[in-house]
Amino acid sequence: MSSDAPTSNNVRLRLVYRFLDCDLVENALFLLDRLHAQDPDNACWVHLRSLCCLRLARYAAAYEYSRAEAARGKHTGCVYVFAQACLHLNLPRDGIPALQRVLHQIPGEELKSLCDQFLKLGTAYYHLTRFQPRACLDALTSLDVEQQATPWVLAKTARAHYEMMAYTSARSAFETLRASWTSWTEDLEVHAAALWHLGDDVRLAHQAHDLTEHHRLSPQAWCAAGCAMSRAGRQQDAIASFRRAAQLRPPLARAYSLLGHEHFDCEEYDEANWAFRRALQVDARHYVAWVGLGRVQERLGAPERALRYYLGAQKISPDNGVVLTNIARIYDVLGLPELGLRFIRRSQVHASVRLAVFTKVQTAKLLLRVKEPEDAARELNAALEMAPDNAEIHLLLGQTVMEAGRSGLKEVLQRFTVALSLRPHSRVIKDAIASLTSPAKDA
Repeated sequence: MSSDAPTSNNVRLRLVYRFLDCDLVENALFLLDRLHAQDPDNACWVHLRSLCCLRLARYAAAYEYSRAEAARGKHTGCVYVFAQACLHLNLPRDGIPALQRVLHQIPGEELKSLCDQFLKLGTAYYHLTRFQPRACLDALTSLDVEQQATPWVLAKTARAHYEMMAYTSARSAFETLRASWTSWTEDLEVHAAALWHLGDDVRLAHQAHDLTEHHRLSPQAWCAAGCAMSRAGRQQDAIASFRRAAQLRPPLARAYSLLGHEHFDCEEYDEANWAFRRALQVDARHYVAWVGLGRVQERLGAPERALRYYLGAQKISPDNGVVLTNIARIYDVLGLPELGLRFIRRSQVHASVRLAVFTKVQTAKLLLRVKEPEDAARELNAALEMAPDNAEIHLLLGQTVMEAGRSGLKEVLQRFTVALSLRPHSRVIKDAIASLTSPAKDA
């Protein structure tokens, strides 16, 4: 009987950790109350019980449960929970001595190693919140191999790849996370967004099914379901899923921004505007919502307002290629292509491979506006190597020949014809070919 006790305790401990990982804190506390009643001297149960109370914002209960163990100073976890409870209850004179006692008991080498780990983790998180994904990845890769395999580090690694628009790398990191830590849900809404961008409908549908089946009360599950519905063209179902995600945990800003983008695609601009503003109420640094507000104003024919929102997003994420490209496009619309060129060239420095073609095309358009066809041709030829089947590139290459004043009508017609073969229903391309028969050609 006694030999089975440690095994039984290990099973119960794993169950408690599973509840905590799934954010089912009430369930964990229910089990721990009974475990503590059976073995009141077990410091592990005391620690986890008081930790549950702390997570549930029951600070007085956390204080009472952990006070005796904190006074002994032998269990670091109990001391930490006690100090946190003291902080919330405005009792610093109780918490500080407890922390000082346990601090002196930790050997110097262990304390230094622990501080080094926390410094690296803190540095990585700081860079991620400042939208500096490369610096974040550098800090995370400097961690020990064991730390790199933890769910928090894997999730932040995937988010950093996502911010760099390296969606394939983000997907790989998230899949490693899901394979090893099936109960982890934090940041999985970003996984769903990465799969949406990749057009990976099969994996996205599987993720949505898995999360809604096993983590039905998590907002990430309904974000994944909404992304899957969006890819399937079921926009009203997607909107309902994103609304459900927002109801489950209002502080999840991405649920509102996903809802806003879905309303935008349905041309429901008032609803989109509300959703993006709600996202900013949750997190004022959620630059995706600033971009969404800019897109709404741009669609409504208010480029000056759109520019203000895009510049707001750029203050938060200064090196984001999508934001910089949007700013460049608006400056072009406002008749300021020189300013647009300044931003589009900045975006090329930080652009991912996925964004490179788009930025080069936008750069070429701006160069044509400022009468620099030779430079525009160089940008377009570089883009053509990466996307040879892009009709817009062939159309613009023909326009650069015309803008340069060369009499290469045959070359222009060849470019326009290739563009039309790639996009046979384009009215813009057909009008460009028709313009070649105008009197200006005979002159």
